[in-house]
Amino acid sequence: MSRVTGNTISKANATISDIAEFFGMSRASKLNSICAYAGINKWARYKPVAYETLKGLTKATGHPTPLSVAELLDVSYGLTLPSASSTPAAAAAKTFGYTRPTANDWCRISDFLNAANINSEGYNHSALAPARRGGFSSAMTFPIFSYSEITRELIVAVAGSTTGLALEDLTLISGCYLAFCWTDGGTTYIKTASSTITNGGISITLEDTDFPNVSAGGSATYTYYLCLCTTSHTSRTTASGKTYYPLPFDSVSYASGSITVTKTWPFDEVTIEFGELRPSVQAYTYNKSTQTWGWQGMGFYVEQGPIAPGQLDMNSYCRVNATGDLYIRVKLVNSTESELVYPTSGTTAKWTSTLASDSTVAGSERACQVYNADGATSVHSVTVAPGSTEWVYIRCPYFFRYYNGNNLGTLGTDLGRTGLFTLKVNGIQVVSASLNFATYDYTGL
Repeated sequence: MSRVTGNTISKANATISDIAEFFGMSRASKLNSICAYAGINKWARYKPVAYETLKGLTKATGHPTPLSVAELLDVSYGLTLPSASSTPAAAAAKTFGYTRPTANDWCRISDFLNAANINSEGYNHSALAPARRGGFSSAMTFPIFSYSEITRELIVAVAGSTTGLALEDLTLISGCYLAFCWTDGGTTYIKTASSTITNGGISITLEDTDFPNVSAGGSATYTYYLCLCTTSHTSRTTASGKTYYPLPFDSVSYASGSITVTKTWPFDEVTIEFGELRPSVQAYTYNKSTQTWGWQGMGFYVEQGPIAPGQLDMNSYCRVNATGDLYIRVKLVNSTESELVYPTSGTTAKWTSTLASDSTVAGSERACQVYNADGATSVHSVTVAPGSTEWVYIRCPYFFRYYNGNNLGTLGTDLGRTGLFTLKVNGIQVVSASLNFATYDYTGL
């Protein structure tokens, strides 16, 4: 009965017949046939390699002397790289080779044993490849502003063991960099890790600017390739003119796939309030309850006369100041784990009414001004910490002045009209509402 069991060859005094039986071969098999067996796991640390030295028996123990670690490293543990590729796709379709001893090479039973401790486990039939594809999702989502980088651990480095290989053992790729390559239209681009793969470079940082063909609010799906590149490219560049090799994966199917890139509104569903800016107190006052996405029927009026201090319109309309400005307050909820920043620019508003006399200007998007959360008159961005809530104040200048041909005065004759109000941020629509609009000659009390 064989003294070699399970998935490992761990007996220092294992015979040729024992190892032949381990592989399911005839116990009468010769050593050179066993060392050339096609079913040997190439990712095992201890396995037959082509190395021109005869290792005999030690006088002290009578055990065969294994190759040293330096000798195994000298032949990359029997692994070989395929020929270099000029494209990522070609490299991703290849795999590492394994050079077994031939009839003209020394064949050593000690190659199946552990060089460091001959009495411990040697050949491991279940050894894993040094790298696995990482758990990164097939989708990447970039906010339309704020943080614009996503760092992904694209592969998982398998921990080295006494019986399995690690990335740092593969001296034949010690000068290579992990590369993420993707095809955008007819061009393939590349970004690499900042460190070589054997020095821990298994993460790559991708930026929203790496995907310029994805518009704000849009998405696109790309074919990608994971491979090795002999040169470092931490900024996006074209993949042509470079040298590529495959990664040490169990299967070439891990080396390619598709990924969808989306650029979205980064905050949770917004909440909107409409109100006015009263210069006497330099603060925002709101005369209407909170509204959320999908609201309809909000009313406005333009103040045509004086209003008593503290007096609210008895008809529950929001008052718009005499210049036709519209002020809104946007509630921002950041449920992500990253700081988000609402920018000072990029917000536009549009009012399209049902009046036939509307001018072209009335139906155009107008740039808005973003104020900080304390109601000051200076414009600047608003930072929202992870898991926090902040308010952004937005002024739509002369918004209702363009309601009817640039003439605020004529609004007194246009009561009860309806229009569509939309708010966009960097091209993404965040509010669309059907609004009732009226003027109201309020004289106060």
